[in-house]
Amino acid sequence: MVRRIVLARHGESVANVEHRFANRALGPPLTASGHDQADALARALAGQGIGLVVTSPLLRARQTARVVAHTLDVPLEVAEALREYDVGTFEGTTDAAHWAAYERTEAAWDAGEWTARTGGGESLAEIEERLTGWFTEVRGRPWPEVVLAVSHGGVLRRLLPRVVRPQDADRVRGLTLATTGYVVLALPDDPSSAAAVVHV
Repeated sequence: MVRRIVLARHGESVANVEHRFANRALGPPLTASGHDQADALARALAGQGIGLVVTSPLLRARQTARVVAHTLDVPLEVAEALREYDVGTFEGTTDAAHWAAYERTEAAWDAGEWTARTGGGESLAEIEERLTGWFTEVRGRPWPEVVLAVSHGGVLRRLLPRVVRPQDADRVRGLTLATTGYVVLALPDDPSSAAAVVHV
């Protein structure tokens, strides 16, 4: 069983710089700064006992994860569930009106409107079903005691409050991780018990 999980956001990508929605297509890649951030993440996590890296299939996450897995000399797996959430027809655009609509959807989710969608993409109910299902799988597999999962800011912001203890929820609710920022969770032996936040 996984005893500790490190949930990290990928390094800076070309889409971040262009302020472009790139939540479904496999590209775009990391920038030069993003590669440097991935190197720094690997150094920061050295010595923490990570035995496996799991990554979103999107290129920026896979590139980040490969750097860490290579540096730490551990296996790498791809998990479809860790991809960023789908923004439908907004995919590939940089339109300010689309970003405004994205913010309205995020606000609607925070207000409890779980069926709202950005550009006709995924609803919060669908996102959380995908992510909590993956998290349950993680806790049931005989993986190493420490696992790194490389994913995306949007989905991590939605996953964390759902899986941590009530007393930790305020620490991670609405959290937007910087590129290669990470949160460390400790997982109790009882799979029905919520995770504890070790590091934000």
